[in-house]
This record gives sequence, structure tokens and C-alpha cells, in this order.
Amino acid sequence: MVAVDLNDLELNSIPSTVTFFKGDAFSKELKEKLIENGPYNAIISDAAPKTTGNRTVDTLRSEQLAEKL
Repeated sequence: MVAVDLNDLELNSIPSTVTFFKGDAFSKELKEKLIENGPYNAIISDAAPKTTGNRTVDTLRSEQLAEKL
């Protein structure tokens, strides 16, 4: 299992079955690491853009993120 997040995982300890990468999953460096650790049977994502409170801006950011996935 592989986990990717912009922030540290909030776990007391990361299970030995988990490989954790901290960073942007869309960065070139991380994409290469993810490919190296594949193939994968499933991908689960809770990715979300940082919100501003401005509905127009937040909607656009959400759309741009969805297009990357």
C-alpha cells in the first residue's frame, strides 16, 4: 500500500505495509516514485484543493484538480 499526502500522516506509527511519500502527487518526482511502486489494483483519493471561501475560485480549483485525476 502506498500513501501520498502534502502533510505528515497523523499516526503514532506507520504500518510496515505502508510506503508513505510526502509531497504533491502531481509533481514529476512523486509521479516517478508512484510508477516505480506500481502497478496498483485500486486507487483511493481524498484529494481536495485549498479553499478560499470564494465560490467561483473554489469551484474552478475543484474542476482543475478533477481534470488532473
